[in-house]
Amino acid sequence: MKFLPNLFVLGAMKSGTTALHEYLRSMPEVCMADPKEPFFFECEFDKGLQFYQDKYFSHWASEPIIGESRHQNLYLPFIAERIKATNENSQLIVILRNPVERAYAHWWHWYSRSVEKRKFSDAIQHEYLRINSGKGYDYQDGAKIYCDNLKENGASLYTTYIDTGYYAKQIEKYLALFPREQLLILFTEDLQSDPKSTIDQIRAFLRLDPIEHHWVDKNLKINKHKAKELPDWIRKIAAVSPLKLLNPELKSQLYRSFRNKFFQRPSIDSDTEEMLTKHFSPHNERLTQITSRDLSGWKKPFTPRSVQDAESG
Repeated sequence: MKFLPNLFVLGAMKSGTTALHEYLRSMPEVCMADPKEPFFFECEFDKGLQFYQDKYFSHWASEPIIGESRHQNLYLPFIAERIKATNENSQLIVILRNPVERAYAHWWHWYSRSVEKRKFSDAIQHEYLRINSGKGYDYQDGAKIYCDNLKENGASLYTTYIDTGYYAKQIEKYLALFPREQLLILFTEDLQSDPKSTIDQIRAFLRLDPIEHHWVDKNLKINKHKAKELPDWIRKIAAVSPLKLLNPELKSQLYRSFRNKFFQRPSIDSDTEEMLTKHFSPHNERLTQITSRDLSGWKKPFTPRSVQDAESG
């Protein structure tokens, strides 16, 4: 069987792509990239598919579905054409989250690691200035500038807290290249509230037979890639969401658990939240037209109750 990637979880960042990746990785028909987020379509594309296979899929055992879950694939404007050039029959999955919540989670991801030094309101104001000045990757040299900075600094040139949430614009780039039936749009709240139904929807989209959801149980055991058991006392401390409990990486799990226990979540000032809600409104209206999804709930105030509310992967 020829190696050819045919499944892409595109993003968005902090919307549940990690949990989705783990669900997919547990399916016997699916081989997902290791690590979860290859840089191939961003900065290694010229090295070819053999490089991609050797670096990210050495564990491939002829599973018919071959995929990755790099969240930047949705945001970066030059990725869609590269995916189509690789396999025009690719199946694409997008998972989306309230963009205000997502922006906060994105900021908290870096702030809690002391990478981002600015408080949320200041970081958002800085992003507004950057967007209004026209700085981004949606131009001829965008791919080169992105990759040069990534190689030099190990990070994106821009923080993209706001424009990562321009979901309709990003999805439309893919719909200009792929038929609508090759794109499945999911929502974080559905994956959180009813993961089994969401996975049934994914299997139907991938034309896989329905199965019992046997690979994940309350003890964190995963049929294909088993997570290590945690002692009961750590379980009690690890008051994290079901999505995080599905992550088999013990080190990351412990890190998040203790951080969520002892770190104090900064508050979001109402002016910044209102400004973001209004800013995203036209983008959300365009998304409603694409998905026929009632997104009126995204206009409600966002008040995270704990650090965990800012930590969907």
